[in-house]
Amino acid sequence: MSSELTAAEGTREELLAALQELRQQVYANYSAEALRPADQMSEPQEPASDHWWEVQEHPITSSKPLVGPLIAWVRSLWNSVSTKWFVRAIRLQQNEVNRIVTRRLEFHDRILRDLDHDQTRLTRQLAEALFRLDRIESRLMALGQPQEPGEKA
Repeated sequence: MSSELTAAEGTREELLAALQELRQQVYANYSAEALRPADQMSEPQEPASDHWWEVQEHPITSSKPLVGPLIAWVRSLWNSVSTKWFVRAIRLQQNEVNRIVTRRLEFHDRILRDLDHDQTRLTRQLAEALFRLDRIESRLMALGQPQEPGEKA
């Protein structure tokens, strides 16, 4: 009976050593980020505004004392006559392009996040499978070891 306990303790020590080796292999092969629990993963920060991608028209101002408002008014009047209508059409086109690109990027961001979560889940499943496989191999090796004469199976 005591030889069975000694064999069991030896198997336990081998199992613990194999477990430690498996841990080292898993951490060497997979980054700590991939093994981080899903509830501790950081989500990307969203922009403060819903329409952050829109090109805005800014009012013309002047910092000159006393005559600043007059300068700003004249420049706004000239801008209205010379460029406002031309630039407004370009700005609307650019805003539409920005909106389309932003929607596409958000779509791809969602896909990448889903793929990252899937990869993390699969990495964990692989680590668990490797651990179970190592335990099975250790048990099979323990069963396949020749017994000393006089020992009972």
